[in-house]
Amino acid sequence: MLLAAVKEVGEIRDYFKSLPALFFYKDKISCPNELKSAVMAKAQQRVEALNPLRLNDLDGLRLEFDEAWMLIRASGTEPAIRVLAESKDAGLTAQFLARGLALVKHTIEGVAK
Repeated sequence: MLLAAVKEVGEIRDYFKSLPALFFYKDKISCPNELKSAVMAKAQQRVEALNPLRLNDLDGLRLEFDEAWMLIRASGTEPAIRVLAESKDAGLTAQFLARGLALVKHTIEGVAK
């Protein structure tokens, strides 16, 4: 439908320029495969401390905030827990990623004891 409404290629470029810039960061923390399930269960209890507006646990832990979202999920291909964050502000995205990584790191340390 979008392409049917376009008369010139420049219209597509102008449309994408009008969209806000989003900053998407991701990282991972090593976690033995045998601990992933316990770590994710404990992390689900701990994410409430981050005060998300909504929490979706369908595929990992997706936390929704006013200005950002974060996803914490066990990797299906390597012994790691991945943390992803996105917002319209680079600094805010970095803060959310750091919070998620810290939460996962402390959770792994607690479960590994």
